Amino acid sequence: MSTSPSTTGVASKKSYVLAILVILFFWQVAAWFLPSFLMPDVHVALVRLWQELGSGEFYQGLGNSMGRLGAGYGAALVAGVVLGLVVALSTPCAAHSRRPSSSCSRSPRSPGCRCS
Repeated sequence: MSTSPSTTGVASKKSYVLAILVILFFWQVAAWFLPSFLMPDVHVALVRLWQELGSGEFYQGLGNSMGRLGAGYGAALVAGVVLGLVVALSTPCAAHSRRPSSSCSRSPRSPGCRCS
């Protein structure tokens, strides 16, 4: 059990607000030193965001981006599961490692097995 107090309620909300303000501060400092096409001022970006939220193009682009994100995540998930199964089932030690530990010490290992 942890004995440290957890922040809840108003203290938690203050922490979130403070974190956002710190991020915006460092963004603005970076905007002072970088060209505006690389790092626009916070005010300029927020005004532009507000304007874009009113257009249908924003939501269409957001939907397209979320669709690509979901497709990429799904493809990576399927590829990872398939690759994991192929590796787990095709290694020389696969049959050896699936046996109970009591029979492993008595059974001969397969050639190329590097299991201890």
